[in-house]
Amino acid sequence: MPKNEQDNKSLNRLSDYGGGDAEKSLQAVANNFQKNIGVLNAKNIDDLRVWSEDMPLDVINYAIDIAADNNAQTFSYVNSILKRWYQSNIKTIEQAKASSTKNGKRNYGSSNKRKSKRGEIDEELGF
Repeated sequence: MPKNEQDNKSLNRLSDYGGGDAEKSLQAVANNFQKNIGVLNAKNIDDLRVWSEDMPLDVINYAIDIAADNNAQTFSYVNSILKRWYQSNIKTIEQAKASSTKNGKRNYGSSNKRKSKRGEIDEELGF
């Protein structure tokens, strides 16, 4: 099956679950991912649907935007952002933005510190 046809079948899975405004919004999230990061497979679409039960779609879209800003190439990067936010009980776009903005840089809550080879903690450069 040609790749584009396979991609369309994966996206069409969104309409297999009843349609409606929620599914159209989820379709917009999937389109945002595919426009900015890459192809979603059927499992990724199912994962998006599961995340949409626990997180507002604007928060999911924001995670996709952060991943795209960091040149992510896979859904797992977005998934890790959403997991961290879920574990931190982040449920609104305002909370997500507050969590992901530190020193004027967008990140997804990971530490900006790392240990050097000597064991000292250095601030990571933002580029």
